[in-house]
Amino acid sequence: MTVYAYDITAVEQWPEDAIRWPTSIEDTHALNRAIIPAVVATGRQLPDEDSRMRWALAAPVMDVTCLTVCLAWLVWQRARASGMAFRFERQGIVRALFEGAALDADGFYGQVRDRVARTTARQEKSWLRAQAHGFLTNQRLLWPWDRPTGIFNHNTLLQGMARQDQQRRFAYLMADRVFAHHQRGALPTASSAQVDLFHGAAAALLERILPTVVALGGGDVAPLRAALQQATVGYLATVTSYDAALRQHWRSVPREIWTGTGGNILTRLVRAAVKREGGSVIGFEHGGGGHIHADLGPLHIHEFAFCDRFVVDAKAKAKVLTDGLSPAKSLDGTVPVIEATSAGKASFPFRKGQGAQPPKRVMYVTTAFVGETQYPLQPLLPDPVYADWQGRLIDGLAGQGLEVLVKQHPEGLRKGVPLKRSQAGEFLGGRFGEVMDQADAFVLDYPATSTLWEAICSEKPVVFIDHHLAHWNPEVWQDFSARCAIVPSRMDADGRPQVDFAEVAAALQAAPDDGGAFARKYLLAEQG
Repeated sequence: MTVYAYDITAVEQWPEDAIRWPTSIEDTHALNRAIIPAVVATGRQLPDEDSRMRWALAAPVMDVTCLTVCLAWLVWQRARASGMAFRFERQGIVRALFEGAALDADGFYGQVRDRVARTTARQEKSWLRAQAHGFLTNQRLLWPWDRPTGIFNHNTLLQGMARQDQQRRFAYLMADRVFAHHQRGALPTASSAQVDLFHGAAAALLERILPTVVALGGGDVAPLRAALQQATVGYLATVTSYDAALRQHWRSVPREIWTGTGGNILTRLVRAAVKREGGSVIGFEHGGGGHIHADLGPLHIHEFAFCDRFVVDAKAKAKVLTDGLSPAKSLDGTVPVIEATSAGKASFPFRKGQGAQPPKRVMYVTTAFVGETQYPLQPLLPDPVYADWQGRLIDGLAGQGLEVLVKQHPEGLRKGVPLKRSQAGEFLGGRFGEVMDQADAFVLDYPATSTLWEAICSEKPVVFIDHHLAHWNPEVWQDFSARCAIVPSRMDADGRPQVDFAEVAAALQAAPDDGGAFARKYLLAEQG
């Protein structure tokens, strides 16, 4: 009987195991098409402003949880139906189901709670770090009479604009100080009436989502319904507790806040608190690639929520996002003003220098292994499928006479530790920007990674292997195709991506050169 590796530890420990996966990228797209509008529609029908706001606070994690758990349920159902046997070396949803345990849908919610506990715990010298950031940004100390704009969860784009702002003074707000009340014991609990309301809302959400799971072959979804219902109500109660505590304890709410990524629950709580006090919220893009998507539904939930303004790298990107805004896709019916940064510094620098031509040293840049977790913006390849793909791609490029450098993602389950499925390839540590000068050209295969845009902000060839993970905005795709060579993959009967490696090698030599047009149009502030 053939046994298939299910997780990256199994892939590493049992390298001879076959790789096969019972669900597809299209299955994940179908689930996303059901889940995203369901979260919006259900939240809008809640009867009062507070419950709608708390639903909006919880929405990104509900998205991820519903997608992850529903897809894992489909994997289990289809694997059982086809007689597949998996080898498990890590704990997870599908392993527990195969071992006869009840479905537990609380995994990702639990990870978020743990992360909140770690982030809000007292951090050594956080006050000093906040003062140092503030001094570097303001070029002076803050005076007692200053009324500074708050900065929470900053990124490169935000800091670049703040450091060139001559009108404002800024104060960096550290999570362990804003949420210091988390360190002092029990938080308020949701009332029984609130919990009852959440039960009704969670049931309505699942009524919208689960027919798609059934249509995809999910079988009897009663256990899935019960598990997601319980976990979702529990998380909504937790978010209610976080929000109630912040209302009680945060007295120095700034009149304006600048924040980075909006999917983080603590960032959302801070944004909501400022809005509640009549203040203004300016969000800043993280990652650089939000403009590629034809449907901005997930961005309305994850990034635009609670924002009055949303700042991106360049004017063309701001226009693409503005054209895609839709109050119908917003959690509360409002949309932010999208604008380009007023500073000369964007998320990425432009790097001159072409390297050897035709390319001899090629850098393959991976994304993270994340276990069973799936994200709404676009799917990820399952970990064992992606690990297998990486090894075959590296060996395939080496077989074309290329020297292959591999930049493993520094985060995720591996934390940058290479998972070597290939006989070739030199694996590099550090950040991408620290090692990219070693390559003559780049190969990437995941569109939601900042390294793709960082590579495009260079003069070196870029090949993008398209696994059809994103539905692209047509204008952006046309411009992207003028900058990168596109090699589409196809999925074989085992759910593994396949390409002709000679085609990839040829694409590296014939990759288009747009003279920096894509970078200047969408990514470089000074050309925005």
